[in-house]
Amino acid sequence: AQCLGRCQDWWTDAEPFTEVARELKRLKQADLISQMLVAIRKDGRTNLGVEAYNLGIRAAAKTGQWQLALHLLRLLPDVQLAPNVVSYNATISSCKKEGRWQLGLHLFRSMMKSATSPNLITFNAAIGSCEKNGQWQQALHLFHLIPLVNLTPDNISFTRVISSCEKGGEWLSALQLFAHLPVASLTPDVISYNAVISSCARAGCWQRALHLLVCMPGEALSPDVISFNAALSSCEKAEQWRIALQLFDSISQSHLIPDVVSFSDAMGSCHKSTQWQRGLVLFASMAQAGVPPDLICYNAAISCCAKGAQWQIALQLFDAMGQSGEQKPLGHVGILLS
Repeated sequence: AQCLGRCQDWWTDAEPFTEVARELKRLKQADLISQMLVAIRKDGRTNLGVEAYNLGIRAAAKTGQWQLALHLLRLLPDVQLAPNVVSYNATISSCKKEGRWQLGLHLFRSMMKSATSPNLITFNAAIGSCEKNGQWQQALHLFHLIPLVNLTPDNISFTRVISSCEKGGEWLSALQLFAHLPVASLTPDVISYNAVISSCARAGCWQRALHLLVCMPGEALSPDVISFNAALSSCEKAEQWRIALQLFDSISQSHLIPDVVSFSDAMGSCHKSTQWQRGLVLFASMAQAGVPPDLICYNAAISCCAKGAQWQIALQLFDAMGQSGEQKPLGHVGILLS
């Protein structure tokens, strides 16, 4: 507060405020920018433009403070300023990060009714808000609105709506959208491939998921861990343990580091097949790889022990699970006592 009081003497025009606010935005100090805006408004000597308020809104959005972003947006009419596209875009983005998709859509509709026309960033932010919260129908509706306002969807638009369909279990819609990328003169990227592979995996279409993974190098794209994990998961669910383990080995061969999802799906494939020993070897290798096992990994390892009648190892794993902070599932008590 003392700092704000001293700084007030500098603010006889907007330029010093803008310089300070930009630095505070870089430091993620949205609250301080908001306090400065309030102080200048009360002081009454300086009339700030909408860009000054946008600095505060963008800083709030960047730090996930959707309430502060919304407060600053709603403050603009009180100081005789009209929100512009940047004001709306930043506030809608903050709603995406905080799971306030309904508020994000409300702001989008308010913008459509105002004199401010949405741009592609607005649409992508609104679609992203729906995607993060499983609202695939809303995301698809927004996506189809883009050409109606003379805008062209970009890779971000496609990736977010494909991901939204994946989360909603709409794998056919995801595939159709993915297939439309070349028609829209767009090249699929790793993120769009990951979204559509995950969609196929969720639907149990393991062969299609593998086909998409194999196609990536032909597009001059290198699969990442998420790509491999999605395909691996589809094979694990389909009990294709040989292919699943080959995919797991391919992660390291591609100079990538397997994560906890890679290990859990690979071990899941082992305990569903006759490869219980390989499953235990995988679990033991997690420590060397620096990957802490989660509850799913412990479950898979204990299930491998049950398959191989390795009760002593199972008991050790059960104790280690408690020491790691993972909650011991009651289902394993029956396995250990049987």
